[in-house]
Amino acid sequence: DYAYGPLRFPGLFQRTYPRYIRYSMPSRYVAGRSELVHDTIRANHKALGNKDLIPWLTAGTYGDMPPHKIEQMVLETLLNGAGGITYYKFDNFTDSPFDFYYQASALAMLRPYEDLILDATLLEQKGSNQELFYSGMQKGPELLLLVGNYLNAAEECEYEFPWDALHELKDLRSGESLSPARKLRFQVPKGDFRLFYAKAAN
Repeated sequence: DYAYGPLRFPGLFQRTYPRYIRYSMPSRYVAGRSELVHDTIRANHKALGNKDLIPWLTAGTYGDMPPHKIEQMVLETLLNGAGGITYYKFDNFTDSPFDFYYQASALAMLRPYEDLILDATLLEQKGSNQELFYSGMQKGPELLLLVGNYLNAAEECEYEFPWDALHELKDLRSGESLSPARKLRFQVPKGDFRLFYAKAAN
């Protein structure tokens, strides 16, 4: 049901889910403020304990935004435990063809790792820069790591992966294979994000 979930209506939701209500569907019409999408989706996922979570996003309702913000919001949604996405409303996408481009860009980066996302658990570990937003999913020896600098914080960060050694490390935006070191030092430009795939060594 619209804007319905365990955080906004906890008592009512507990009485009706999952017998009468199948999904939590919080609305996030936040004019491209990706940090709010991060916080809401993550909190709803933890309250549910599963991926019965399909939030409402938008390409412009209650505030126009640059099209690249859609890419950030889609990634924050799917890498913080949502099971899907829906939108209000369609004609917000008619302002610019880049609205569709950035949605497709986010999904294209995640497509090779669909099985990982479906069965993974929420990544809890953060990096050295506490002002950045850390999201991701981990399943066995693999993980996806999304790091957002949505509030224009300092750009430097170090992240230590939870394994003794890595077999593979990849920057999913550039497609570049990186040196598979356990500690990854990188920068996240202000207002932007970085997205990595990592796999442990045997």
